[in-house]
Amino acid sequence: MIRNDFYTGGFPISKRVPIICVLEQNITVCYNNYDLKLILDLYRSQKLIDKVACFGVWPGKMNTDLFLIDHNYYGFVSPPEIHKDIDSALLIEVFLSGGEFEELVYISPLPLSESIRVTDPAVYDYVKKIGMRFKTTLR
Repeated sequence: MIRNDFYTGGFPISKRVPIICVLEQNITVCYNNYDLKLILDLYRSQKLIDKVACFGVWPGKMNTDLFLIDHNYYGFVSPPEIHKDIDSALLIEVFLSGGEFEELVYISPLPLSESIRVTDPAVYDYVKKIGMRFKTTLR
């Protein structure tokens, strides 16, 4: 059941859980949705998308699982380039004022772990579309 969810677009891409795209001799590792979208758009524009195999890497304590994913479900949504590491964020908090988006704060992945404030509603829409976990705070 989990495997089917990953195949049809539910694979959580991050630095810990990357996607590997293989095209003949080329192997590309994508650590976020932004990079995955760039790679898949490139293959789609060159009409090579049917020759690409994509695998989700799910790390385990004892061994690592690879899931074959269908590239037709991936590569359509990505955050703005400046916030491409939000997929690996340690914590995401959304601040709403009167039910409307005000600001989003996320902690960047290790080793920096700095707090980044975002007022761009496109980043909030991205977080909702991808289904990332976030904490909501009402002001």
